[in-house]
Amino acid sequence: MKKAVAAVSALVVAGVCVAPGIVGGVVKSRLDNLLVNLSQTPEVESSWVSYDKGWFGAEGVINTRITLTDVPGEEPFTFDIQSNVSINHGPVILANGVQFAWASWQSDVETTESIKSALSFDGESIYNQFGRINFLGHIELKETAPAFTYEDETSKIVFSGYQAEGEVKGNNIQYQGAVEKVTVTASAVPVPVEFNKLAVVLDGEMPDQGFQSGQLYPGEFSMTAGGIYAGQLFLADDLAVAVDLVLNENASTADITSRYSASRIQTSDILLTNAGFDFTLANYSEAFSKAYMEQIQKQLLAADSEELAQQLIMDFLENNVGTLLEAKPELDISSIRFTLPEGTFSSRFGLKLADYNASIEQLSNPLFWRSNLIVDAYADADKQLANKLATWAAIDSINSNETFAGYSRSEKADLGKQQAEMMLNMFTAGGMLAVKDDKLVAELSMKNGETIVNGKAIPLPY
Repeated sequence: MKKAVAAVSALVVAGVCVAPGIVGGVVKSRLDNLLVNLSQTPEVESSWVSYDKGWFGAEGVINTRITLTDVPGEEPFTFDIQSNVSINHGPVILANGVQFAWASWQSDVETTESIKSALSFDGESIYNQFGRINFLGHIELKETAPAFTYEDETSKIVFSGYQAEGEVKGNNIQYQGAVEKVTVTASAVPVPVEFNKLAVVLDGEMPDQGFQSGQLYPGEFSMTAGGIYAGQLFLADDLAVAVDLVLNENASTADITSRYSASRIQTSDILLTNAGFDFTLANYSEAFSKAYMEQIQKQLLAADSEELAQQLIMDFLENNVGTLLEAKPELDISSIRFTLPEGTFSSRFGLKLADYNASIEQLSNPLFWRSNLIVDAYADADKQLANKLATWAAIDSINSNETFAGYSRSEKADLGKQQAEMMLNMFTAGGMLAVKDDKLVAELSMKNGETIVNGKAIPLPY
C-alpha cells in the first residue's frame, strides 16, 4: 500500500513540477503554428515581440499588424495591435482553479492612450482571449470584447460587446461569435441605425499553402443579422449570407454554393418578404484560383488607378480563361425568389457549355455561344405582380428617355402602366409568356443551337 501511495505521489510530483518544463517547448511550437495560420493573408501579420519562458509558464507580447489596401494606387493604411500573453504550462494548471491540460493562456490587448481617448468602456482591455491546449492537442478559444461607446463631433457608435468561442483541431477550425446590438448615430443620417443579433459561424479547413495562395479548402461560413432598423426609413429582418465549399474527388476543383436571404426588407416605397438568392458555381478550378490570387498580390494591389486595375483583370482573363474552362465549370442559380404585396416571384437558371475548348476570341463570337450554350431556365410570377414589375421597368425606361422630360410624374406613371399592359399582352400572344394557374410563366431551354420557349422553338436573330 505504501509503495502504491509513493508511486502515485511521484507521478503527481512529476506532473506538477517536472512536466511543465518539458511541455513549455511544445506549447511554444503549437502557438507559433497558430500565429502562422493567423498570418495567412496579406492584410494580417502576427509575430512575437518578446517571449520569456519559465518552468511553470511564460510571458510574451504579440504584435498584429493590419494593412488595409482598398483602393488601387493609394497608400495602404497600416496599424499595429499589441497583446500581452500569459501562459501556464500543464499538465496540471493551478491558475484560475485547477485545470488539466497541456497549457492555457490569457491574452489582453494593450489599452493605449489613443484607445482610451477614443473609446469609453469598462475594464482594462478592449479585447481578451482565453485559450488552452487540451490533451488531444486541440486548441480551445474564448474571446470577449467589452461594450463600448465611440463618439466624435458627427457620429456616435454604441457597441454591446462581443462573445466568441472556437476550436482548432489539426487544420480544422470551428468558430462562432455574436454581437447583441450596434447602434450608429450620424449627422448625415436622419435617424439612428440599429444592427441587432449579429453572428458569424465558421467550420472549415485552414489551407496548408496559406489563404493568400488561392488554394481551395472545404468549409462552411455564414453571417446573420437578426435585424437592421433605421426608424421607418428602412427595416430588415433575418438577413443571412452562407457560403459552402466542397472539394471534388480530384481535389483540383470545388463546388461553391452561396445563399442570401431575408425574411423582410421594407422602405417607404416597398415591402419585400421571403427573399432569397441561391446559386452554385460547380467545378471551379483551383489552378485558376491560384493564378488569380497571384495576379492580385503581384500586380493589382500595385496598380495606381482603377483603369489600370480593370485592364490588368481583362489581361488576366484573356491569359487564363483556358485554365478556367478546362475544369468545365457550371453555373446553377437554383432559386431567385421574393414576395411583394401583389404576389410572389420565383425562378431558377442553369448554364454550362457543350464544348469547353475555346479561346478568348471564340468566346467573343455570338455563334460560339449559340452552338455551345446549354441553358435551362424557369420563372413564374402572379399576374398582378408581373404587371407591377413590368410597370416599374416601363417607368424606368420612360424616366431615362429625354422624349418624356416634360411629362409629370403621374403622366409617366399612367404611360408606364399602358406600356406594361401592352408588353405583357404581346409576350403572351407571342408565346414568350404562358398563363398557368393565374401565373405568368416563362420556361427556356437552349441546346445544340436550338432555343425552346414554353415548348415552342424560337428562331434566333444570328
